[in-house]
Amino acid sequence: MATLLLRLVCVLLVPRVLGVFELSITIDGQSRALRWAAGTGETAATAFAARHGLVDAAQVATIIAAARDVERAGRDAPETNATGKRFGCAPDCAVDVDEVPGVTDAAWDLWRTPSLGGLGGYDVSYVRSRADLSTGGGNRFGYDLVRYAYNWFVRDGLGAPSPRGRRCCEFCAGAGFIGFSLLAAGVCETLVLVEVNPAAVAAARATVAANGLGGVVDVFHSDGLTGVPRSELGTWDLVVSNPPHFVSVASMRGHRDAVATNWENNVMAVDTDWNLHRRFFADVGQFLAQGGHVVLQENHAGSAPEDLLPLVKGSGLRLAAIASHAVHENDFGPSHLWYLHLAKDTAAWHRLPRNRGDGVCGVAAAADGSLALVPPGCARHDATVHPSAAADG
Repeated sequence: MATLLLRLVCVLLVPRVLGVFELSITIDGQSRALRWAAGTGETAATAFAARHGLVDAAQVATIIAAARDVERAGRDAPETNATGKRFGCAPDCAVDVDEVPGVTDAAWDLWRTPSLGGLGGYDVSYVRSRADLSTGGGNRFGYDLVRYAYNWFVRDGLGAPSPRGRRCCEFCAGAGFIGFSLLAAGVCETLVLVEVNPAAVAAARATVAANGLGGVVDVFHSDGLTGVPRSELGTWDLVVSNPPHFVSVASMRGHRDAVATNWENNVMAVDTDWNLHRRFFADVGQFLAQGGHVVLQENHAGSAPEDLLPLVKGSGLRLAAIASHAVHENDFGPSHLWYLHLAKDTAAWHRLPRNRGDGVCGVAAAADGSLALVPPGCARHDATVHPSAAADG
């Protein structure tokens, strides 16, 4: 009979209507993580026991009892544990963060990070049947962002990492498809995932546990960057994101009627009045290491560089590049992706060769201090704004 050692790792309190809990169970010397949402502990514990070949009734009962104790501790916690987190689509969302359905430990599907750079991959946990955990684009067109980062930061050596190794952050990470792919491709040695959806946070933490990445990847449940601990200040060498692409539910509906019919698409695709983008630009600089970079994957169906450049003004970041890439098909129809690439210090960029074959746009500062492309809209075609034309953010 297997020997068991049960240890509470953490109780992740997302208000009382939705607790996400974790219990560490050591089976014959190997640690396994059991995670579940509030009210599903017995079901998750029973499924966990079956999955790991635990057939002794007393052992199964022990796991169930431990899960109940953990959940009871969460229910009895003070009301101040309420998160107060909001999705970027607020107030137009049909669901609040507190109302997102939980996920049991038995529910995970697996997505293998593609091969890039000749390194091994990881199995990323997600739920195929849930749009908010599977169709945000990170496991499809989001991989173009991984290639972008690989080409600049590994192949061309932009922003050479510090002796501690490059630390990457994926903002609006979802289940972490892009972040884990960056790690697998060797773009970074350590990784931070930042996400507001508690079910997606649970998926990312399941991936960390299943792949033995506990000392490599940190996952933070955060509204914007407000929930990221201060110990992360000044440590991020590269921040990437495939953030919500539409400024309103109405604009998304105008792009394609069907996508506005469920809460998952609102949560993934809408940043009302660009408030989340604005908060991100204002806050991210303090987390960047000197010479750190930010690369956002955007979508011409929802925005143009002229829409987001004014939001960068005053952030202390410099515009390094604006690049447009090929058309990709996704749930929102054809998407002409474009990249907003910012940097804390663009000195290293100037040493790179310019013969990349991209068209060149210019960036001009208007009298009111706003930034605009010259000629307007030039980045709607395959183009890159090079640093010789860059202006202070």
